[in-house]
Amino acid sequence: SGSSTSSEIWCNRVLSGEKEKAESEIRRIVAMEKLVEQVTHPQMALLVYEKVSRVHELFLANARREIEKLDGRENAMPTEILNFFADHLKRKYSVFLILALAYGVEEEEIREAHERMCQENAAVNAGVGGGSGEQQRTVAFYGFEDPESLELYEKYRDAAFNYHKMNYGDTAAAEEEDAIMHLPVMLQVAIVRQDHEESTAMLSILNTVKARLMEHCAQENNL
Repeated sequence: SGSSTSSEIWCNRVLSGEKEKAESEIRRIVAMEKLVEQVTHPQMALLVYEKVSRVHELFLANARREIEKLDGRENAMPTEILNFFADHLKRKYSVFLILALAYGVEEEEIREAHERMCQENAAVNAGVGGGSGEQQRTVAFYGFEDPESLELYEKYRDAAFNYHKMNYGDTAAAEEEDAIMHLPVMLQVAIVRQDHEESTAMLSILNTVKARLMEHCAQENNL
């Protein structure tokens, strides 16, 4: 199938790179598996989706302020790097949205939760559909400006820089990489939907990827 071929290509690329890359990938997959393990019912699926989409909104709001030079920074991060990471966060919340829907959470409930989260963070016109862009922009317009959000943004900014570097600024590589990282989520989607064929295929790809990464790390450590 297509996904097993692309996982093959992805593995070959990671395994030809630095050992740190393989180690960081295995850590990310395991972290994703642990997160997915907690999602055992619809309310939890909605909660995790809210958490992940909040990170996306928080990053987006602060990145926009930075791009539009509204935050008074001396050295702004290149727009391309910020957008590259925003796309990554979007792909991440999309798979958790699929999982919430698979669990039978209503779209209306998801939308309301999202809007509530944006309102709580004073984000006007954020969320589904966004605003018309005609309004006069002000610094506070985007929301997520409380001290905790600003502190988190600094962390995500560093993550954005590293993510761009790790993926050589290549969109196709990043999408492929995220597809691998999101395998545990999509496996859970298939299980919840009781799609036996799909879940067997997903599990097989996931196990192969993990085995190859583990083997690579073990070999490198024995050198």
